[in-house]
Amino acid sequence: AWQEVLRASPDRFLIQSSAGVGVSAINGTAPSVRRNRIINGDFGIAQRGENYIAAASGDRLLDRWKLASAGGMTIDVARKAFSPGQSEVPGSPQTYLEWKLAGTAAGYPAIEQRIEGVDCLPEGPATLSFFAMASRPVSMTATFRRHFGSGGSSSDVLVQQTLSLTTSWSRHSVAVAVASLDGKTLGDDHSLALEFNLQDGEAAVDISLADIQLEPGDIATPFERLSHAENLQRCQRYYELMAINMSCSN
Repeated sequence: AWQEVLRASPDRFLIQSSAGVGVSAINGTAPSVRRNRIINGDFGIAQRGENYIAAASGDRLLDRWKLASAGGMTIDVARKAFSPGQSEVPGSPQTYLEWKLAGTAAGYPAIEQRIEGVDCLPEGPATLSFFAMASRPVSMTATFRRHFGSGGSSSDVLVQQTLSLTTSWSRHSVAVAVASLDGKTLGDDHSLALEFNLQDGEAAVDISLADIQLEPGDIATPFERLSHAENLQRCQRYYELMAINMSCSN
């Protein structure tokens, strides 16, 4: 009987079956395919280093993340460690990003990740989710922009949503309507960009971000946590730090 194999709670749905259960998709994605289009969304990989003092616009930060604009502010970025056993951010994450902004914004300070290929998400609904907190209540805007590459169509914006951050960790989600590529021209190095920014005139604030996920479908599923080895391998497609040992003799 159904009541013997199904158990449900507000945040979990369980199917008990000794014969096994076949699943064709999770939130619209095949189980063998990684759901999260963001690479290094838990900030576990830092090949260039963990601390970036007085970062300038365009500087590369933790793997796959970039300071898109300093916005006239003094920017420090660091990878920080969660305290063992903390429960505010579930799933036992180990690291998060701390984005410290000093001064007053004369522009739009922003950090960004560009995801390879504007076609990385199928047409239809997608969902961005992440945890965030700030040193004081502040508004932060999440923007998804499609860049069609050199020789391609003009960039367009899929969504731009302003979120209210508090002094405690909380999960935020943004619904993204992925428009059709019909009629678009794809040039070289086309990409989908996720950008977090503050507003012009904003005062000093510290912002912390963790477990950033972008996935097909209209449900924000739990963060897809990868092994360190797999996360590093995905980052090394774009940047690889190599140690070279040399010795000379005569």
